[in-house]
Amino acid sequence: KCMSGLFQMGGTKPGQVPQCFTCPRGMYCPGGRVKVLCPSKSNSPSGSKRIEDCVCAPGYMGEAADSCQSCPKNSYCVGGGRKSRKCPAKTYTVRRASHRLVDCLCGPGTYGIHPRSCITCPKNSYCRGGSSITRCPRRSISGRGATRCRCAAGY
Repeated sequence: KCMSGLFQMGGTKPGQVPQCFTCPRGMYCPGGRVKVLCPSKSNSPSGSKRIEDCVCAPGYMGEAADSCQSCPKNSYCVGGGRKSRKCPAKTYTVRRASHRLVDCLCGPGTYGIHPRSCITCPKNSYCRGGSSITRCPRRSISGRGATRCRCAAGY
């Protein structure tokens, strides 16, 4: 019989020698022939022995593997934790279950490629968030940090 963290293949027929293999990722192996899938939204490293080795997958958080919930909007969860990490100030996420800091996007009125370095949108441009900046069309203007342009005086 294989020890925990391993599972057995073969050895069911006379003369066959059983072989023990490392339990694959995403499962735990209490020993013998048994491979058990970690609960939904959780994962485990190879060689896991018990359900306690299963932890919430990236994008999820919870006390235990059988209670993993989607990471809330405007935060991210790296996996294996009970709590989410808030996105930096003036940044947001477009969906739940984000798992990396770079999933936090620069907010409206700012732009940038990394959430820790969002830049205020310059005058005569508008920024709806994320990494894009758009110049105001001809005969329109905006102040710094704008999310839209307005008609210039006389237009």
